[in-house]
Amino acid sequence: MYLFIYILLWNKFSQSTKKYIIDKKINKNLISFSHSVVCCLLSYNNYNNNNTNNYMYLYYFSTSYFIWDTLYILYNKEWSNSLYVYHHLVCLYALNQLVNNNNCSLINEVFLIGEISNFFNFIVYHTIKIKVKTYIINCLKVIQLLWFSFFRLIWITNIVYNNFLIVENRVFVYILLTIHLLSIVWIYKQFISVKKCLMY
Repeated sequence: MYLFIYILLWNKFSQSTKKYIIDKKINKNLISFSHSVVCCLLSYNNYNNNNTNNYMYLYYFSTSYFIWDTLYILYNKEWSNSLYVYHHLVCLYALNQLVNNNNCSLINEVFLIGEISNFFNFIVYHTIKIKVKTYIINCLKVIQLLWFSFFRLIWITNIVYNNFLIVENRVFVYILLTIHLLSIVWIYKQFISVKKCLMY
């Protein structure tokens, strides 16, 4: 019941922001960025307090977002975003593990670092869509690459290295590993984008 209400709230948030932001893609980017920021705050609070009751806030907030966003992608037939659907399904599985008290601190930390790493993805996308000057976008793309690579390639690789053999649910470990491999693909794409910018 709570989950259904949260999903409706995401939809209401999307509808209300459309009154101020007409561009559909900018609006969607703002909603995703909002999720990322609040998810970081919730995860950081859990990280510091280690109170299992707080995991429920992260569960409802992020589960409802990932369900809403998956439905949004499918409803609008955004097939170019199909990798995000896979990403969301893995996140939903991880959140289910979290709420069932399995590997809570690990999952919470992965959510914290994963969402922090996304910040400049939203910023770069927004500056491109509103047509900011090219040299500013190029500078932000370099920061994006360094930022994303630090958190996804260095920090999360360290988490994977330290936890890969000790997590009992092997299916969960291998599924999370696929997301880590996707991060490497996204880093490569960012690198190619930066390389093109520097060549001109």
